[in-house]
Amino acid sequence: MSARIIIASKSNIKLNAVVNALNELKSEKNSNLNISIDSIQIKLNNDEQCSQPLYDKGGREACLFRINYVLKEINLDDYDYIVSIENYICPVDLKDYVYLIIYSCREAKFVENDGVNIESLKLISGVLLPDVVIDKNNGCSKSSKILADLMNNKDLQHKSGFGLTMTYGNIIHELYPTIPHDNWMAYLGECKDHTEIIKDCIKHAFQFII
Repeated sequence: MSARIIIASKSNIKLNAVVNALNELKSEKNSNLNISIDSIQIKLNNDEQCSQPLYDKGGREACLFRINYVLKEINLDDYDYIVSIENYICPVDLKDYVYLIIYSCREAKFVENDGVNIESLKLISGVLLPDVVIDKNNGCSKSSKILADLMNNKDLQHKSGFGLTMTYGNIIHELYPTIPHDNWMAYLGECKDHTEIIKDCIKHAFQFII
């Protein structure tokens, strides 16, 4: 028995999260399932897809964009599942969430468990956006202000209405060049590594599959 998976991203963070999650699940379940994992580069066009999704809707749309991109690029017979992962920010509670969609190539539909779509799992309580030090004179800048400045900048608003053309991580990286834009969570605020956060979501979703 085997499971052939393709990840809708070339991100090492996402790839490592999926590999680690599935290896842990196999060990915990004492499974002999043979798993192969590929990844594909998604060519993002800001006209089609925003860089920073906002709200659940923005996260879902970003994930679906990746799924639809992969569906046009692969032979469905070559894979069992497409895994699409996005992070989105909720301006209401000022948290960063993981949004996950798994698509079954064999059944040509989203993976379901007891009739419920496994989409936005909301398994992780979200990583609180950190307050950061802009400079010693001004002290800390509240995450709410940073996000508000981004959202109020018309040049950064995506035409979808549910995202921005610059990520929150890019802002953090500009302030702290040693902090990677795609894993600021591991360095600021609650210090939760991005890989571990995604891994927890993947493990929960695939426990119904493996």
